[in-house]
Amino acid sequence: MEIKTKTRMGALSGGGVLLLTAILVILNLLSQRLFFRWDWTAGRRYSLSSASKDLVRSLEDPVLIRAYISDGLPQPLATYGRYSRDL
Repeated sequence: MEIKTKTRMGALSGGGVLLLTAILVILNLLSQRLFFRWDWTAGRRYSLSSASKDLVRSLEDPVLIRAYISDGLPQPLATYGRYSRDL
């Protein structure tokens, strides 16, 4: 009787691990398609105001932003440069 209990508990544990793995894989696939961020800073520092959003929506032509970033910048500017290139 004890062997059946161990087998059942092992199957439940294995099933739980498989279910958790499947959920993580699905969340990972969804996160590649649906990207969003929350701005939890005190003053909503990294969010656009509604006036800025309205202004961008009203533009007829695409906006081109050109940035010139030098190599060998001191910290923290080098980090900002890498972040800008990644964008």
